[in-house]
Amino acid sequence: MIDQFEQRLADLLAERITSSTFERIVRAEVDAAPTAGKAEAVVRVERAAATAVVGDDTREVLPDKSSLRRVLRLSGTSLVRVQAAPGLDAATRNAQRKVLITAVDAVLLALHDADVRSGSAFETGSDLGFALEAFRLADWGPPEVPAVNSIAVEIRYQFEGRFWPVEPVVVGGAIKKMPLRLAVQSGMPDPIVIRAGSADLTIPVPLELQVSDGAEARLAARLLGASPPGSLIGDATGLPPGSVGFPRGTDGIFRVVYRPPPTVVGQAEARIALELAAKDRPTVPLGAVTVVIGS
Repeated sequence: MIDQFEQRLADLLAERITSSTFERIVRAEVDAAPTAGKAEAVVRVERAAATAVVGDDTREVLPDKSSLRRVLRLSGTSLVRVQAAPGLDAATRNAQRKVLITAVDAVLLALHDADVRSGSAFETGSDLGFALEAFRLADWGPPEVPAVNSIAVEIRYQFEGRFWPVEPVVVGGAIKKMPLRLAVQSGMPDPIVIRAGSADLTIPVPLELQVSDGAEARLAARLLGASPPGSLIGDATGLPPGSVGFPRGTDGIFRVVYRPPPTVVGQAEARIALELAAKDRPTVPLGAVTVVIGS
């Protein structure tokens, strides 16, 4: 991903510079100095640091809105080193310095457009492994270590954005059916009061549920709390641990069956969470019913 970013920066610079002053724009140092009257630019990513909150490693949606991947939020510095051939005498040195400054101007102008500074100019429509949010000029000046075969100016840009490993696109089968459910809930039953040891309690749940393409028309219920009083009587097949399911009746009503405990001390409460059951995926919460059990 860093390799792709560095290459894209070099390509972007080459695309935007129309000046004939440049002999080449490359990603690595070259042994030979530019010819007289010409300049070259060497591009590289100098440093980067993570900007994510410590412990935040959640997957993020990529810019194409089609996939979730682990990403690194990085901010760092890119270096564009502009260099020209040295001069052997004062007149040649002055001429070469003019070439160098002209080349620096071309780089500064090429990378100062609004779409470059916002990062959008780096996009190509393919997966490059990064999406920049900012790319701004930091500073420019002579290199800390003078060049041996050239005169040079180093221009640094600060960048920030998301980076992820470039991966091949996984080709899957076409989506022919998409299970859908539309639920209209008219409210939860009011708290119900019963006595311990009484017969099973049937709780009708007012839920209008429409399904299509194989979606499941089943209500799931589970008792909340570490040791809730009583139990739910239903079919737990295909549901998370602790949940049981209830089918829709022929009249369209879902009926949850609760069995109170044989005895309680004083008064107890059983809270029943109601959810839509789903095959091979989490349940969808709907609400909760409270049952008050007296002694």
